Amino acid sequence: MFLINLRKFIKYFAGKKKKDIVIYLIMSYFASVLEVFGVAIIYPFILLILKPELAAKLPFQVSPILLGVLVLGLFVIKNIYMIYCIRRQGRLVKGIETDIMKYFISFFLDAPFSVTSTISRTKKERVVAILPLESVNNFFVRFLNLNINIAIVFSILLLLLIKFPLPTIVTAALAMATICVQNNFSKRILKKTSDTLWNSQKSYDLIKGAIMPNLKLIKLAGHENIFKRQVENSLKPLKFSQADYFTATTAQPYILEPLVIILLFVMLGAIAFTTGGDKNVMIASFAIAASAIFRILPALARVQTSLNGIVLGRKYAKELINFYENYSLNMYSPIEQLPVKVFNQSIDLKNITFAYPEHMPVIDNLSLTINKNEFVGIIGESGAGKTTLIDIISGLLSPSSGDILIDNVKLEKGQSIRSMIGYVPQEPVFFNTTFRENVAFGNSDIDDQRVVDVLKQAAIYDFIAENYRDGIYAAPMVDTIGLSLGQKQRLSIARALYNKPQILILDEATSALDLETEKEICTLLAHLKTGMTIIAIAHRLSTLAACDRLFLLKNGTVSAEGTFKDLERTSPDFQKLLVIQRLNNILF
Repeated sequence: MFLINLRKFIKYFAGKKKKDIVIYLIMSYFASVLEVFGVAIIYPFILLILKPELAAKLPFQVSPILLGVLVLGLFVIKNIYMIYCIRRQGRLVKGIETDIMKYFISFFLDAPFSVTSTISRTKKERVVAILPLESVNNFFVRFLNLNINIAIVFSILLLLLIKFPLPTIVTAALAMATICVQNNFSKRILKKTSDTLWNSQKSYDLIKGAIMPNLKLIKLAGHENIFKRQVENSLKPLKFSQADYFTATTAQPYILEPLVIILLFVMLGAIAFTTGGDKNVMIASFAIAASAIFRILPALARVQTSLNGIVLGRKYAKELINFYENYSLNMYSPIEQLPVKVFNQSIDLKNITFAYPEHMPVIDNLSLTINKNEFVGIIGESGAGKTTLIDIISGLLSPSSGDILIDNVKLEKGQSIRSMIGYVPQEPVFFNTTFRENVAFGNSDIDDQRVVDVLKQAAIYDFIAENYRDGIYAAPMVDTIGLSLGQKQRLSIARALYNKPQILILDEATSALDLETEKEICTLLAHLKTGMTIIAIAHRLSTLAACDRLFLLKNGTVSAEGTFKDLERTSPDFQKLLVIQRLNNILF
């Protein structure tokens, strides 16, 4: 299973870096060779110190001092090389990590809105932030470290096997038996603790994701203590599971250390038995065996740490892989936009039908016409398809069937009127930066005079000039402090106007406003509709009283059309909406 996940992870997310991965693995294997040389050179060094007369028998002149310098030089070179390998690994894994983040953000930007709109905000944040980080650091990096440390262990064992065949075989057999028993025991514990940690973390993330966007709602409802108890109840098992996992993953060296000491004594005893009584040879052999064992000890500890990390890291990698496969990420690439920049007469929707995947049609055989410089409202009960219709008009969603015509010319595939649209959402999101950067959202070259002009159009410039010393260069957006809901909505309208749109779309833009502020926004819209087409969805019908025409949606199609007074007189469905709103005191 690990190899399957690893192969998919590299194929999906590190395909462009396969060459770098192979180079790094080769470098790591060379590092293991340096480790072997570092251990092997100890034997002749010790032997020459104990028996200097051996130097005369060598074909070249070498002294213990020279050999000591060579040993030291080798270790310095080896350590410099290891530092270089670490740097290379850091660049490789961080490159993969950032590539994955960019890849998934590109997916959300490039994929059809009908696909991305079905993914929750919490899931999106998890996919672009948490999963890449955890998958790389606790899965891929552990794999790289596992390789290099296994190579070190086996290279040193091979050296010992060549130098001391029988002692190495006896010691290795004992070590393998002991480690297998220990791993079998610790594997069960680690799986249990990692499963508990995984479930506890997901439970906490779910509660945290519900709290942070809804702080105001929680406070208004007086449910602070309820959610604090939920957080406490989720953090308690998380705390214990993290502690258990930390213990299980960090205790391994302390379990291995006494084992290594025992193995060292076993090997030294076997070497003493096989050296034939030559004390000098035995001492040199002891030195190389001790050096080898104590080089293997940290490598074995790192092997165990890597294996432990992979157990949890594979869960993150698997979730990332499943997301990739479930949404077929390899299918999506930047869609070439063919913007329609001319709008002189009308927008016509002819027999439009739209259904989200595996759902009944939300829009069903709908037809309507919106004329240039007309102020139209789209109304209907919740679930009637209002927002979906707006998304179809703006080009975010492609209809399953039917045609969209601009000035009686049918839009072809890839064509849309997005470039001529200014959009005002129900809940505008601002950044912790200046007024000018929030208004010119997404534009690199900001026209300050244009910013001032649209702030004046949105009737908020005077407020900014009077209350902020730096004017449009002020940054009042930290934690959304400093602006009322109405002022935020005016700022959102200014943002929508910045790119000189021909069409202004308001999606429930006044639903959170009080009646007085709503009237002010309606007056503003009445001024803006001169020279601009406005399409508005509003929960409050009073917002749309000034519309030239209203479209009443029911069951995904237009059930009535006309002015406010026309529908009030002729449409039973509209009359029903009026009665409901009057009963709830939200109309006029």
